[in-house]
Amino acid sequence: MNKRKFIKLNIGILTATLLLLGGISSVVVAKNKPIYEKHVFRTPVCGVTNFHTSYSGKTHKITFSGTASGFRDLVIKYDGKIVKELKLKKADKHFKATIPFKGYKSFKICDDNGHVLKKVSAAQYATKRPRINSYYQTNEHLKIELSGKKGDIVTIWKNGKAVKRKRITDKFGTTITVPNALFEDNSKITVTRHTIGKKTSKGVELNRSKDNSISIDK
Repeated sequence: MNKRKFIKLNIGILTATLLLLGGISSVVVAKNKPIYEKHVFRTPVCGVTNFHTSYSGKTHKITFSGTASGFRDLVIKYDGKIVKELKLKKADKHFKATIPFKGYKSFKICDDNGHVLKKVSAAQYATKRPRINSYYQTNEHLKIELSGKKGDIVTIWKNGKAVKRKRITDKFGTTITVPNALFEDNSKITVTRHTIGKKTSKGVELNRSKDNSISIDK
C-alpha cells in the first residue's frame, strides 16, 4: 500500500473513532477549520420600571408605584431621611407606597444597598410658583396680573388662611384684586398657585412698606 494512502486511511479511522466516542461533539469541522459554539451570558436586569408618582391635595400624601426587579428590599428617603421601608416577597414584585410629608424636598427610592434607583424632586410633584407679570395699587385695592396654565387656581393667603381664590382663565394674563385692608395689621400675605393632581406651590410674599405701598417678593 502506498505510504501516503496509508496515512490518510489512519487519519480517517481516527477521526471516525473520535466522533463515535463524542470526543469532539462540541466542534464542527468544515474544510479543516473548527467552528466553536458560542455561549451568550445575560446579566440580570435590576431596577424599577413602570414607575408612577401621584400627589393628593386632600390627604397631603404622595404615592409611588412601580415594579422592582433584582432585589427584595426598597428604602424611600425624604430629604435624606428614611420615611418608608418595603419588604418585597420576591425579586420581581409590584410595589406601592403612600407617604405623608411637608415641604418641597426631594425623594429618593433606593435598593437595600443604598443605590439610588429613582429620584423625585419638587419640580415633579409640586406646582410652579405663581408667575406675576405686574401689579398696581390704588387707594383701596392691589391689582395683580398673573399668567400660567389655564385652569390653575390662584389663592391669596392671610396668616395661613385663604381669603380669596381665582381660577386662571387666560394663560397670558389673569387679574386678581385684593383690598389694601388686608395689610393693615402687618399680616403675612402670600400668593400660591395650584394645579390639579399636584402639590400647591410655594408662596410668593406680598410686603407692605412704611409708606403703605405694596411690593411683591418675586
